[in-house]
Amino acid sequence: MDYKFAQLLISIILLIAGLMLKITPPQKINTVFGYRTSLSMSNHESWKLGNRISANILIFGSLFLIMINVVSFFVKSNEILLTAVYLASVIVVLALTFLITQKRLKTRLQKRN
Repeated sequence: MDYKFAQLLISIILLIAGLMLKITPPQKINTVFGYRTSLSMSNHESWKLGNRISANILIFGSLFLIMINVVSFFVKSNEILLTAVYLASVIVVLALTFLITQKRLKTRLQKRN
């Protein structure tokens, strides 16, 4: 049962990270806090857009993970299977955050040029 609370904690940490990016986005390009890729750090407009997009995706993704956690508290199933589903979901949320944000940044950059 303890693993479910650890998974919930991970989901809440991701939610807090998304909310921090949304509420107090980093104003200056830096290497410590924010959505940091070479594309997002290429100029200030990309930096702001990358942080805004990734924050929104991370918030919705973490809420999805929290839903999975809540459902897992009531489902009587194989703990290994539930953990595998949760970990796969975390990977999908993080991958989608990266892929969608990068695609939007590339699209914006292409329109600008």
